[in-house]
Amino acid sequence: MKISIVMPAHRPRLIRRFMNSMVHMAPFEKGVDIEVCIAASGPVTYDMLVDYGVDKFIILPTPEPNEPFPFVEYTARAMELGTGDYFLRVDDDLQFKPAKGDRPSSGTYFMEAYRWLVNNPDVGVMCTRGYLGGSAWQYEIRKDSTNGLISTNVGILTKNVPVAMPNEEERKLLGTMEESVMAYRVLADGFTYAKRFYNPTTYDYPIPRRSGERLKPNYTPEVIQKYGGGYIQRRYKDRKWTHERKKFPAGMLVEQRINRRKRRNENRWD
Repeated sequence: MKISIVMPAHRPRLIRRFMNSMVHMAPFEKGVDIEVCIAASGPVTYDMLVDYGVDKFIILPTPEPNEPFPFVEYTARAMELGTGDYFLRVDDDLQFKPAKGDRPSSGTYFMEAYRWLVNNPDVGVMCTRGYLGGSAWQYEIRKDSTNGLISTNVGILTKNVPVAMPNEEERKLLGTMEESVMAYRVLADGFTYAKRFYNPTTYDYPIPRRSGERLKPNYTPEVIQKYGGGYIQRRYKDRKWTHERKKFPAGMLVEQRINRRKRRNENRWD
């Protein structure tokens, strides 16, 4: 059994910081093999990734500086390197954390989540969240949350099944929303969604934007509508869908019900 940590990355300092934090995943490695797979671009270099101890990586052409970052393509290229039965999708600003008081380490937290997934093969996607919100759940894992907001946050666990890999059209999408695009395609194929809070892992929470400050190209409403958000609306025939509504697209839920019934009848969760 193996987990492939997959990451699109282009910031050397954050990659090094992330790899230094891998020591706090040590409890994870005692029961399950783990590998780090990175798809990177300049200014990241081959020698840097070797020096940082990255297991598998690919250096891709550097995107144009004023263009939205191709997150879907980079994530897909990292996934292609992985051989785990589950992917842990992360961003380069994430840091694994040690145990502290009653709080488990990141390794223990993800090990528990992984074992739960192995015992619940119908689950294709599990989102994890930090300590903000979800206190009533504690460390409980729940299926079929009605909150459809998918965010990488502190890690998304995705089953390594053929449908997890984005298609050619999706790989051409630019900017943010890649986590929603890639998670919804797995759920639409009949797999179940799960959520867990209280993840000790941290990430660099975006600093509130100052009045009049321009958004980065990845996050402008125009880019979201042209690429990831607009694609989800068209693909699942839900023109009202937006990330902020925190709802699953209507067409995705219809497809999920149909395909879930087929999978259950065939007892097929691969």
